Amino acid sequence: MSQPSTPLSVANAGSMLTGPIAPGEIVSIFGLGMGPVTPANGAVDSSGALPTQLAQTQVLFGGQPAPLFYVQDSQITAQAPYEIAGATTVDVEVFYQGQSRGKVTLSVAASAPAIF
Repeated sequence: MSQPSTPLSVANAGSMLTGPIAPGEIVSIFGLGMGPVTPANGAVDSSGALPTQLAQTQVLFGGQPAPLFYVQDSQITAQAPYEIAGATTVDVEVFYQGQSRGKVTLSVAASAPAIF
């Protein structure tokens, strides 16, 4: 039995502030039922790329899969794909076990600096 999708919130992973997102920005996505109960960490492959699917979890920014650093039930850390450059808004949708777990439309900015 699938859970209904939940509202998502997205923040800059460094500052934890919400606002427009930028290409390449590391974001934290918050919601419920977005991934496994046991956290999973992404690891770079031999080419230096992070996975775009991790523990049956995937995040799409305007249809583009995002590199995933960390996934679990209520938080995901991902990198906004560079392909969103030039857009004014982008739909961010989380999939877990092949089913949509939530979707939000965000404004896109040229940059969104923060300090970790």
